[in-house]
Amino acid sequence: MKKFIKNGLKLFLIVLVINIALLILVTPGYFSPYQKYKLDYSTYILADSHGLAINDYAEEFGIFNFSAASDSYSDMARKFKFLLENSDVKRVILTVDDHILSPYRDKHNNNDRSVIYLNASEVTSNYSLTKEWIQRYFVLLNSKVRDYLMSFLKAQVKTVLKKKTNKDKMSWAQMDLSTRRAIAQTRYALQFNYKAYSSIMQNHFKEIVEICKRKDIEVIGMRYPLSKVYLELVDDDKEVLKLADDLKIRVLDFKRAFEDKPEYFMNQDHLNREGGRALANLINQNL
Repeated sequence: MKKFIKNGLKLFLIVLVINIALLILVTPGYFSPYQKYKLDYSTYILADSHGLAINDYAEEFGIFNFSAASDSYSDMARKFKFLLENSDVKRVILTVDDHILSPYRDKHNNNDRSVIYLNASEVTSNYSLTKEWIQRYFVLLNSKVRDYLMSFLKAQVKTVLKKKTNKDKMSWAQMDLSTRRAIAQTRYALQFNYKAYSSIMQNHFKEIVEICKRKDIEVIGMRYPLSKVYLELVDDDKEVLKLADDLKIRVLDFKRAFEDKPEYFMNQDHLNREGGRALANLINQNL
């Protein structure tokens, strides 16, 4: 029995050391960037990867961009509650893009990272949140960390191959129309392959808006610019617009704002830095 316990303890220590090493490895690229924020603003942008191009361009207008790739409404709700407890929030600009209520976001989100924004009592009183918190630090149990490592390794291989071939990647504006349409079609099939909407995402959206109304915080919906070829595929999602209308929130609709400016896009539905700067100015002009 003593030998069994001793061997079990050794195994536990080995696993613990491996986990700590892995946590140290992935923290700079995976966890740390997600935990960057500023609390001395009164207006905050909450969005997924579509908000990333705004970068810090909106800060000169007194707006902090709290967006993150793959953020869902559940992640945004956690960030919003964190802001309520730690800053003087007066206005929230919340994404209302067509794909945001997709069931895709029920699984493909940042719950393993946004759990850091919850207070301890909320985490300990809910089993699923406790599980997320454990996965945040015991990364061997976190499948998203494994996905991140695979993506990181693939990116490194691509970088090496690019150096060897000395071939620069063609920008979105430089691609011919047929290539752009083919890429856009692939993206569309991934994002809009669903028939029902996520009740989880709907509830978190309502939660944010209702808290804003109770606390007299202005909430504004925003639809992000799409490229012309993507607009050919994406119809207006009546559900997310209906939800915004039912909750009586103002919507800044920039969906078609840059349809004739392919030079503003990184791909079919994400702006580049130039487009992000232009969008920041557009937001400021319309608030």
